[in-house]
Amino acid sequence: MGSCRNKVGLGSVMHEVGHVLGLTHEQQRPDASSESKGYGPYLKVYWDTINKEGKLNSYKANEHAYVGSADDSNGSGPDPHVGHAPYDFQSIMHYGGRISEEQPFFATIPADQARFVGNRKFLTEHDVKAVSDMYQCVRRTPAMTTTTTTTTTTATTTTTNGGSNATIWVFACFGVLVCACCSAGCYFLLDPPGLDELFSPFLGE
Repeated sequence: MGSCRNKVGLGSVMHEVGHVLGLTHEQQRPDASSESKGYGPYLKVYWDTINKEGKLNSYKANEHAYVGSADDSNGSGPDPHVGHAPYDFQSIMHYGGRISEEQPFFATIPADQARFVGNRKFLTEHDVKAVSDMYQCVRRTPAMTTTTTTTTTTATTTTTNGGSNATIWVFACFGVLVCACCSAGCYFLLDPPGLDELFSPFLGE
């Protein structure tokens, strides 16, 4: 699945952290391989190859896959994450398209999107938005002070803002922040800003 011993496998670690946060494979969206609610399909899946390679569970539609959300404001202010989420060929949660030139798992629709699938180098804007929506993170601009304690693999940051405390758990791999979770939600990225800069917009009053 990847390793924290070097940066070669870091993207695969991030992919697995995405599952921990609740993301499914992008190609498991209901609109990936068939039309769903007016969207898709975005892939022509070669099911014989998928079955032969034992990857059916990674491709069959998952009704819980993130495809966007309704308005979840509930009187607590506007919900910035409303509506359908575009299919993301470049998502870190999307599988690559082939075993070899002779054995493709799928063809993208449209075909020119094939060059994007299988990304394990960075998170896309849609990856970050999906996690932000799932954990209902809303960008805010409070003033705050931050103290940080760091170990080789984790950091715990207590942020004080107007007398309220929020604990932030950070998972780092090979010295690079992979996933950060706080009371406002979780984020995972390769080359983050400092913790104070990263979380100050998302913690409430």
